[in-house]
Amino acid sequence: MTTHSRLLRKSLLIALILIAVAAIIVDQAVPDWMVVKRRLTLPDELPWPIEIFQPQVRVAGNPSKRPSSLLDARTISAVALDQVVDEAKANATDALLVYHRGLPALAWYREGVAPETILHSYHMQYTPLVLLIGIALSEGRIKSVDEPAAAYLTEWRGDARERITIKHLLQMSAGLELRFDASYSDDFFSRDALAYWGTRTKDVILTYPATKAPGVDFDYNYIIPELLGIILERATGRSYQDYLSERLWRPLRNHDAFLWLNRPGGEAHQDAGLFSTAGDWLNLGVMMLDNGSFDGKLIVPPSWIDMMRVPSPANPNFGFIWLGHPYAPERRMASDPRVRYVVRSAEPFAADDVFYIDGYGGQRVYVVPSAELVAVRIGQPDRSFDNSRLVNILLRGQLAVTPDLSGKPE
Repeated sequence: MTTHSRLLRKSLLIALILIAVAAIIVDQAVPDWMVVKRRLTLPDELPWPIEIFQPQVRVAGNPSKRPSSLLDARTISAVALDQVVDEAKANATDALLVYHRGLPALAWYREGVAPETILHSYHMQYTPLVLLIGIALSEGRIKSVDEPAAAYLTEWRGDARERITIKHLLQMSAGLELRFDASYSDDFFSRDALAYWGTRTKDVILTYPATKAPGVDFDYNYIIPELLGIILERATGRSYQDYLSERLWRPLRNHDAFLWLNRPGGEAHQDAGLFSTAGDWLNLGVMMLDNGSFDGKLIVPPSWIDMMRVPSPANPNFGFIWLGHPYAPERRMASDPRVRYVVRSAEPFAADDVFYIDGYGGQRVYVVPSAELVAVRIGQPDRSFDNSRLVNILLRGQLAVTPDLSGKPE
């Protein structure tokens, strides 16, 4: 070995040692290395692509061929279907699916998106989580929604949060301090930043205090899904991804989905980051339309679907899921005036029994039992999205035709 080669090898060895020492120092000095990484690498503009949300874990599905042909006897007018497709094109929709009176009525995808394309659902994950809470309740793993959340969140015992029940959490009226968008945090390592981008998100979320009495004000608080996720995992003894797969995704015959983890091998987020196909969300909506059953198999107790739709004392438009009645021309997300985002509806829903899964910027799964209708819209976030327009076009376009389902494909 030449002198030059020995010097080069020695220099590389010294460099590696220095890098290792620096890593140890940084890990001890920096509150959370993942926050640093995410703050420095996340794009400046929203929306962030799915690939940004790393690491991820798979939610195993069990896909099988579903009926793909549209109704032979059209039950929604061609004019109405053309109108909703025009709407989809105008508001940067990726996928628009409509199910009506037992069969698909519309499946539209923008160019470059296919039925198997994994899409960003933003905050729609809250409803699958709520459905899993209902399943755990039916299995006796959770005793009652009126139980104190502190029965499972033992870190809350001995302070004001002992008064918060699981129902308060489900109804988004827990009275906890709000988690705001970490992007706007003045402090590089603010609690909001650690709760969203950190490696120990669950530990941080358990430190948010109660700021007012529970059950009084509606505040859609993004720490609440994470708290319910902790309760679910502690009550069932299962990881969130496994319970989601076994109790919902596989029985619904959905494709594999993916969850965002807070760190490699870590815990799944429940406030956002469930990536799946539009058809998977349609299956979820059809299951809720059929009172918890899918293809003749009971997945969620009908009583739980009913309970989800009971208006909460703090907000008549929210039970454990969003409700379309009474009319709310500007639906606020929280009582705190700092939360300025509102969801607008130019007119009331054309049916009083609309309920829906809501995700940021117009991600929706609408369910209308009286019309046997489910509609899914997933696409680019649009803060001006009109909440009632899509459903009303479909409702007003219904035809007085009932399809013959005797030969419905399996």
